Amino acid sequence: MPLVVFMTTSLKTTLNEQFSIQRSTTEYAVYMCFIMTACSLIKNFARFSAFFILGNCLVLVIIATVIVHSVSQLADSGVAETAQPIKLHGILPMAGVSILTYEGIGVVMPIM
Repeated sequence: MPLVVFMTTSLKTTLNEQFSIQRSTTEYAVYMCFIMTACSLIKNFARFSAFFILGNCLVLVIIATVIVHSVSQLADSGVAETAQPIKLHGILPMAGVSILTYEGIGVVMPIM
């Protein structure tokens, strides 16, 4: 139960701050229970291992894209006078969701 509470509050905080989506925590918990129930009905989760590999490749592509875009922006414009390197408000829930998602997929969907 604490894992569901952590996941719903982290998801709510991240979506509220990044995309201004206002929903109740209960609504997120209901959605997650439906998704978790559907996933628990799958008997052989290993058949999704190709999607695990694809997901890891997409993560690497996104990381490379962000690095290239950031470096090109810095080369063109330099660092702004009012730049705030890290927006501290809401960074912990965002990091928690990221770590839980990435590591959780590896635990649930092992490569055979």
